[in-house]
Amino acid sequence: MNQYATIIVTDANKTAAQELLGETFFDIPLKKTLSKYWVSSGYFLVEEYDAIVDSGLAFNINTEDSYFDCLSELNMTRIIKDED
Repeated sequence: MNQYATIIVTDANKTAAQELLGETFFDIPLKKTLSKYWVSSGYFLVEEYDAIVDSGLAFNINTEDSYFDCLSELNMTRIIKDED
């Protein structure tokens, strides 16, 4: 069974979180005031979800709200990169 979640990590914890779950996780940049964060949202394997919860690397884990509602509640903005 998979677990739906929006999981946010700080910029400082991004590398450790990716080492735990894989490089395809936490690839969407966010900002809140001057701080930078990274998010992954969707269905996680239970093993992945449990690993990130147990690691203590997550800044925020939301299993109740949609991706956009979660970001709104935390006053975070997605950083849009210009494509070259």
